Amino acid sequence: MIASSRGTSRRRIAAGVGLALVLVVLIPAMAFAHPLGNFTINHYAGLRIEPDRVLLDVVVDQAEIPTFQARLAFDTDEDGEVSDEEAAAGRVAECETLAPSLELVVDGERPMLTLTRAGLTFPPGVGGLSTMRLVCEYEAALAAPITGATDLTFADTSFPDRLGWREIVVSGSGVTVTATEGTLRDTTTSDRLTTYPTDQLAQAPADKALAVKVAPGGPESPPFVAPDATEVAGVASPPSPGASAEPSTPRPTASPSRA
Repeated sequence: MIASSRGTSRRRIAAGVGLALVLVVLIPAMAFAHPLGNFTINHYAGLRIEPDRVLLDVVVDQAEIPTFQARLAFDTDEDGEVSDEEAAAGRVAECETLAPSLELVVDGERPMLTLTRAGLTFPPGVGGLSTMRLVCEYEAALAAPITGATDLTFADTSFPDRLGWREIVVSGSGVTVTATEGTLRDTTTSDRLTTYPTDQLAQAPADKALAVKVAPGGPESPPFVAPDATEVAGVASPPSPGASAEPSTPRPTASPSRA
């Protein structure tokens, strides 16, 4: 029975790969549904730095071709669809798989990322295919509160060979942040990968890493809860002020257009 099951899975994967190759040929002839192209994997990372923790709001927006391949893993009952139960399990597994690629270092120490909220949806794409939006909310508790000048670096090393939008946004709450390496963005130009500015599509942001200096003191930011993620069972949501790394104006009741 086990050998038969493995054989079925291998044939299913092989068939999926074959269909993916057909799609690679056909989709370029269609109108692109994804603004960056249907082969891309796009990244957003919002960091909120507080005196005793760092909150990460991470979004990965996969276009049609990588989504087609990824959906095979979520469809555990092999019925050709991703059910709500499969998506709920998949969102946690995907965020836990992503976490090691998010390299946060504070004064030489790499704090543990704890997944607090997650979301996984499949917005419609082109040719009957879907895209995939993964949202991961992490909290990293610091070993000691920030009481003096502190070095912080962050890098997103996931999907290094894939083209796509890469945006890192940083804000401080109760601390002051200045850039030491890379571009310091304090607001998202893509609204967390929901609306890509047309004037930047030809030369999309390529933020893969940045380094900042953090000092104590500064205004506290209002709380934000990602509208496209829900709590992970067994983990309490971070308390206010600041339930997410997104530094822009809170939108607790809004829903992203592509979520």
